[in-house]
Amino acid sequence: MLLPTTKDRQAWWSKHICWLLGLRFEAMPDCKPLVSDQKVIYLVNHRSLADFFVHDVIVQHKASYLAREMVRAVFPLTFLATRYQNSIWFFRRGIKNTRPYTKFFAWLDEMWACPNTRRPGLVVYPEGHRNTSPHPLRLKRGMIQYAYDRCIPVQIVLAFGLEEAVNENEFRVDTSGCLIRYTVDEPLFPNKYSSEDEFYEAVQERFNSKFYEMNPSSSRITAQQQIDRADNRHMARL
Repeated sequence: MLLPTTKDRQAWWSKHICWLLGLRFEAMPDCKPLVSDQKVIYLVNHRSLADFFVHDVIVQHKASYLAREMVRAVFPLTFLATRYQNSIWFFRRGIKNTRPYTKFFAWLDEMWACPNTRRPGLVVYPEGHRNTSPHPLRLKRGMIQYAYDRCIPVQIVLAFGLEEAVNENEFRVDTSGCLIRYTVDEPLFPNKYSSEDEFYEAVQERFNSKFYEMNPSSSRITAQQQIDRADNRHMARL
């Protein structure tokens, strides 16, 4: 096995972990082409520690990652494997949660402009934390607001089956060849929407729609769930 070069270190790391796990990939029939020739924010669902290398393969190694500073402390190898190409952007949680995000958005601009940043896209997990439930969560507004402010297209990328391969809650790793099903949606362009709120709601609607298309047995929403969603919509704006 060849040692990775500085240029393709993360791609090498991601591809070989998937190979070691024996993962199989299946693109859904309606899977659209990735936007990969310009700045783009990929909005991806978070289900497992396997996300970080599986999603790198799905987005064809075209995106950096936004991750909390805690990830660097807990998994220092991620920092060592990506520091030379700036493909994981570690942020302090406090700076991201300070509205109106002025400092955080300026920091994102700096990271994108960094000479070591070689990937045009950015993977973001807008649900905010790991979600293995049969229903999508209300999306956080921060990065969607950034996309709207900077007129950067967003593209929804969803993958399922990752928690079968790596389940950190159960301390279980499956190398028998788990199937990863994934889909890529059409990009959404902020300049086609008259307001940030309209853009946010369009992104949330598409995220929910694609989530349930991948999980048709979970698409029935109870009245209480609709109320909970309305509450979540309110909390997302606070």
